[in-house]
Amino acid sequence: MLDLPKLYFIGGQSYSGSNFDLWEYDLSTNNLTRLYKTKPTDIGTHGHACQLIKEGNSSLIYTLYGMTNKMNDLYCKIRMIDITETDKITVKVTKEKPDHMTCRGNFGFSYDGQSMVIVGGEVFPNFVMKDIFWITFTGEYREQYSHPLFEPLSGSAVLAFADYVFIFSGFHDGSFSIDSDLSSSLYLTGFSGNLYCGYGFYRVDGYCEPCGEGTYKPTYDGVCLECPPGTTHDLKAAMHISQCVPCPSGTFFNEESKKCESCPEGTLCPVGSSVALNSTAMKLEQQSQPKNFNQPSMGWSMTILGSIFGFSILIFIIIFCSAFLFKVIFSVYDVYRGEHIIPRGETSYEEDKTKISFVGGFFTGLVMIIINFNFALFIINYVYKNEDELRSLVPMISLVQDQDYSNNHLILEIYMYSYRDDCSNIIEIESSFFNTTYAYFDEIDVGDNITACNHVIDIDFNTLFTTGSSIKIGLKEYTSDISVTLSGKSGNPGVDSSYTQIVTPTDGLVFKGNDPTIFSFSLMPAYYSYKGLFGQLSEYLGFRVSSFVAPVMGSLSSIENIYLETGFNIEVMFIMSESGMTTYRFHSIDPISLVILMLASVPGLMELCAFFVRSYERIYYLVKRVKVGYEGASVAEQYNKLKNQENNNRPEPEDINEKDKEN
Repeated sequence: MLDLPKLYFIGGQSYSGSNFDLWEYDLSTNNLTRLYKTKPTDIGTHGHACQLIKEGNSSLIYTLYGMTNKMNDLYCKIRMIDITETDKITVKVTKEKPDHMTCRGNFGFSYDGQSMVIVGGEVFPNFVMKDIFWITFTGEYREQYSHPLFEPLSGSAVLAFADYVFIFSGFHDGSFSIDSDLSSSLYLTGFSGNLYCGYGFYRVDGYCEPCGEGTYKPTYDGVCLECPPGTTHDLKAAMHISQCVPCPSGTFFNEESKKCESCPEGTLCPVGSSVALNSTAMKLEQQSQPKNFNQPSMGWSMTILGSIFGFSILIFIIIFCSAFLFKVIFSVYDVYRGEHIIPRGETSYEEDKTKISFVGGFFTGLVMIIINFNFALFIINYVYKNEDELRSLVPMISLVQDQDYSNNHLILEIYMYSYRDDCSNIIEIESSFFNTTYAYFDEIDVGDNITACNHVIDIDFNTLFTTGSSIKIGLKEYTSDISVTLSGKSGNPGVDSSYTQIVTPTDGLVFKGNDPTIFSFSLMPAYYSYKGLFGQLSEYLGFRVSSFVAPVMGSLSSIENIYLETGFNIEVMFIMSESGMTTYRFHSIDPISLVILMLASVPGLMELCAFFVRSYERIYYLVKRVKVGYEGASVAEQYNKLKNQENNNRPEPEDINEKDKEN
């Protein structure tokens, strides 16, 4: 019984007698597996008929009649073996014995989609039948007799096709008789009532015609199916999808010409392409790592701040000169009242100290603008220049001793093109070191009828390894392009480290077979320390992912044999680096210190403006040739001088008493 790429065998005769073992032979892996072993309650048979029938999601094997031992005792029952779940195979008798047909074994048989055709057969040694029966054993049981052969036959080769049955050769006197002679006859007999044409043929006006190029028919009934997009063939009466050969890598299937044509320059055509893909669909070998820290550029900040500063001073000058009330307000609150030079005699201080100075008001407003923009300059420098970072390489062992590398997590992505447009085949994952979980898959439409499958696997491990550890992955597809990406936390908060490796075979071959394609990645432990604005410490752990060596290709197959190979394998190797990376990011100054520095700059700015006030007044009165009270003296200086003179002229208490006595 054939169900590509598998063959099934049930029962048979050995030196120990007949059995009822069920075997499965996988053409793609060359593996023979016993699915069911004969139980004590089972009756082994040989010389029986058998047929695999798929009903919905069920896979059922039927056996009809046969012989039970070397004495050729007959077994007259029909059994059904449910192999839908190979680990829960069940056996059930559906018919105890034929209604009218004589029970027999070692007969010729063939299934035509409706009934099992039974030709001749042996009742017991040296007694051979020559009749033909059609047995309907699924659904309602029926038997139908046909015209007999011209000679008794057993063990014949039989092919039931549409309304015809071909019968060739066989034994005249039973296959177990030493005197039996062989028949060289070829029979063709008709049968009315069969609605099916069989595999590879379809019915047209009562006749069975072969399916044409690029089509196939894998069932007894129904119509011819077109080969999947991106595949074709030049056969007649193709019966299985395996006969649809995908277009080689570098070509695509042209719907108009119905042929595989070369991929246009600048486009991508993986194996089985139905259209040429845009180059943006290509996945390139690449990596993503945290960027080196560079203090951000101020850009236009200083230019903008300087422009606003100049514009603010200009606006202030215009308003100060044009708005009298504005001028008076600033002059009344003159912060440089004690710094002015008085253009009068020394005795005029009491009068001048009550007067306002527009010069003082002007510089008062000016120093307020300067102080505010000085604060803005502090803040801009704090934002752009306050943070810094140091990186260094250290021995991996010392980093592991200081840090707890547990609960580590990586993500493995396998990206490939699939002409089947189906990524739902669950992959097989095996690893002796890592805890792996198949997370999910994505079906990414990259073109008409072309799907890119992205399988995602979560990898967890609690201890670091010093030697290479690996994950073995089995996929039930085939492809001409494999992309493997390994990613994980880099240590830097919010930034992942990843590396993508790509491998593509040449000569139109595809990945198919048992030998794995090996991808090797290097992992470097990383430690990140961040000191916050107020000294709080945050620590992060991760890995820097990179390529260790170039991928090594595994088993390859020609596109004509893809269905004779089941899937392909990938092995991902992990190599731990001997070095680790440490990163320390910190702030040069905290916000409180910034505020203190900003406030500490205020007296200096005010004194600077006071210098400009005095310089302006000296130059102004010098140019105007106006005599000042005390040469070059300010109000405060003159006030102190007058006070000193007044104190010097004040009489002592003894002198006052003597004058009183004289009076």
